[in-house]
Amino acid sequence: RRLPERASLKNRRDSYCARHWRGELSLPVSLWINGNLISLALAALVMAVAATDAVNEMPRWFAAGGVAYWLLLAVMTVWQLVGVWRSAGKYLAAGKSKCWGRLAMAMVILGIFASIFSLSTVGVPQTMEFAQLALGRDPIGSYQLRLLRDGTELEVSGAIIFGLTDEVAKTLDGNPKVKIIHLNSHGGRVGEARRLRNLIATRKLATFTATGCFSACTLAYAAGERRLIGRNASLGFHQYAFPGVRQRAFRRQ
Repeated sequence: RRLPERASLKNRRDSYCARHWRGELSLPVSLWINGNLISLALAALVMAVAATDAVNEMPRWFAAGGVAYWLLLAVMTVWQLVGVWRSAGKYLAAGKSKCWGRLAMAMVILGIFASIFSLSTVGVPQTMEFAQLALGRDPIGSYQLRLLRDGTELEVSGAIIFGLTDEVAKTLDGNPKVKIIHLNSHGGRVGEARRLRNLIATRKLATFTATGCFSACTLAYAAGERRLIGRNASLGFHQYAFPGVRQRAFRRQ
C-alpha cells in the first residue's frame, strides 16, 4: 500500500507543467487556463512590445527576442495541445460529460491545423527574417554614404537599414557644410526611415534624388526643406510589408 501512496505523493509534487503534459489537471484548467488564457497573455505581451520603439532602439535584441518567441510558441503549443487532449481523454474515461470531453478534443484538432498554418505562413518567415537581423545581416541589403561637391552634399544610396541614421548624423556632424542630402534608395526599414526623416527635418536639409526614391525612402525624402528630383528619377509609394503580416494589420498604424 505504501508504494501507491508514495507514487501519488510524487505526482502531487511534480511540476505544474509536467502534470498538464500528462493530462493530470482538470479539463477546465487544461483547456481554459493553459490552453486559452496563456495564449491570450502571450498575445498581449507581443502587442505591448510591438507598441514600443524597441525595434528601432535595439534592433538586434528585438530580433533575437522574435526568434526566441517563435521557438517558445512552437514548444508551448505542443505542450498545450497534448495536455488538453490527454486531460479530455481522462475526463471521458471517468464517465463525465461526453459533450465537453469531445468538444475539447475537437478544439485540439482545430488547434493543430491552425497552429501548423500559423507557424508555416507567419512563424517560419518571421523567424528567418529575425535570425538574420539578430546576426547583424539585414536581408534587404546595405547602404553607402558619399560626400559630394566639396562636402556640401551627402549621398545616401542603397537600403535604409538599422544604423543608417546614426551614420548619417555622424557624417553631418563632421561636415557641417552639408545642405543637401541625396536619397537614391529602393527603401527599407520604416522605423529607420522615420528616424532619418526626423534628422533631415531637424537639420533643415534639402532632399534630392537623382535615380529614384521608393518605398520607405519617400518618408525621409518628404522631410526636406526643399525637395528636388532629377529629370529621369521617380518616386514610388506602396503599403508597408513584413513577412507573415497581412496588409490589413498595417492599416491600423
